[in-house]
Amino acid sequence: MQRWATFCVNTDDLECQTSFAINRVKQKIMQTITFYSYKGGVGRSLVLANVAIYLAKFGQKVFALDFDLESPGLHYKFIPKRNERKEKIKQGAVDLIHRFAATDYGNNVLPESLLDYTVEIERREDSGGSITLLPAGNVPSKEYWQKLAGINWKELFYAEADESLPLGIPFFLELKERIRNEFSPDFLLIDSRTGITEIGGIATTILPDNVICLMVNNEENLEGARAVLRAIRKAPRLSNQTTVEILPILTRIPEMEKSEEEEKITAEIKAFLNEDAEDLADTLHVEEVLVLHSEPELQIKETIRIEGDKTLDESLLLRDYLSLISKLIPREIIETQLEPLIRNAQLRAYKDPQTAKIELERLADYCPHHDTFHALLEFYKLRNLSGVLSIKAAEKFWKSTGICDDALQINAIIEQFDIPTQCSSAFLEKIFNLILKKDSTYILSFFNKSKFLTTININPNDFQIWFNIINIIEDIKIKKMVLDKSLERIIRGRGGGLDKYVAQIGKICRDLGMKSEFDQFISTQADPKQRAQFLHDFKNLMK
Repeated sequence: MQRWATFCVNTDDLECQTSFAINRVKQKIMQTITFYSYKGGVGRSLVLANVAIYLAKFGQKVFALDFDLESPGLHYKFIPKRNERKEKIKQGAVDLIHRFAATDYGNNVLPESLLDYTVEIERREDSGGSITLLPAGNVPSKEYWQKLAGINWKELFYAEADESLPLGIPFFLELKERIRNEFSPDFLLIDSRTGITEIGGIATTILPDNVICLMVNNEENLEGARAVLRAIRKAPRLSNQTTVEILPILTRIPEMEKSEEEEKITAEIKAFLNEDAEDLADTLHVEEVLVLHSEPELQIKETIRIEGDKTLDESLLLRDYLSLISKLIPREIIETQLEPLIRNAQLRAYKDPQTAKIELERLADYCPHHDTFHALLEFYKLRNLSGVLSIKAAEKFWKSTGICDDALQINAIIEQFDIPTQCSSAFLEKIFNLILKKDSTYILSFFNKSKFLTTININPNDFQIWFNIINIIEDIKIKKMVLDKSLERIIRGRGGGLDKYVAQIGKICRDLGMKSEFDQFISTQADPKQRAQFLHDFKNLMK
């Protein structure tokens, strides 16, 4: 572990020897994120692939670098067809490292261009985003494994007492800068080797801005991951580099019935990671531990969730990926790409409405924003897609953004209120309070939707919303109309927690001059004692 932290022993010498690493001219900002795991089988490469596809969708240029040389996997994620992989991948990272080692670590460390070593991943992005892959190499070939076995990692990374700093570290820094200069990516995503290795050390200490550390909940994973993260923290950095940001992620967690159970697990792991080290300076200060849930379907066949055939409602793992991305990527980067993406989806609405629907739903899921939800509700209205779709989109709009006064959002509730159980009580109350602030015509158009009243047959909490509305309405005509329509429904809902409202309803009826309606309501009670109690409560309320 000590070796891991001493790759950059003398950063002053390193800066002098690396031609590209300390370039004082203004450079394109390229955020470098390394995906690391102490053990394999945690879904590391799959996470990287999903993040890359998301970024490309929103107009970002992504460069993916596979440094997991002993068991590379990115080419399988990005190029799923075997024949296509065989055709496109001829060389990769192993060839570059072997070429450098074969020159006795001379000055000509890299070829003039990296194009022959990379593969452009074919995607049709309206946003202009792209993914370029530098694979490990032509993995199935005998030559790949011969070159990998021939690399002397000790010579690359460890200096003897009578030698100067080895050139392995400047080589990888120069590779990073060549990627920046030749491909100008917005993001460099590195798939690191597992365990404690030389190339893993480079990928997690001196190259990245962020390290995503994936682990499963067992002792060997957690202890190994903590040791590596502590080493990353204390590893020297170049003078122009900030501290590496670390984000631990717990993977392969099944969905739990009670959220408290999962919160307890993540709290325990956070506490374990943050335990005092022997040298207190090495102690971690992890703020949170994210979770990637397991999906049995992926154990049968591994698939990309971003832009896959699953919606947020259908895939908990997709929601996890989006949560992770929100921690990594500044929101402004994504929002600047929304306008052209929405416009292109809208242009498809007439010729290819199904594709337009999928695109707008994905945009609302992947980037919750006023503009994406507004465009989606506008599309539903245009295509007469009423019912569950509109109501669920209206509520997601509120939950994701806090907005509940968009005109299309309110109209979705007013016009499509045939299935009130599709909304939460909290959302309905927000919407109703806004509706009540509008003019009488607006309110009447809503309350004429008589199926609204079925909410009181479902849940006493929903009835409380209704009761609040009755009290808020100032227009006597509207209040009488709503109450008159409601009495029969209220009677049916008795015994389900609504009894306590009877006396209050009686007072409203009395105030509105609706005594006959209330008398009829009371007379429906078969039990004389219960009827007498209701009348007693009513009289006390009227005092």
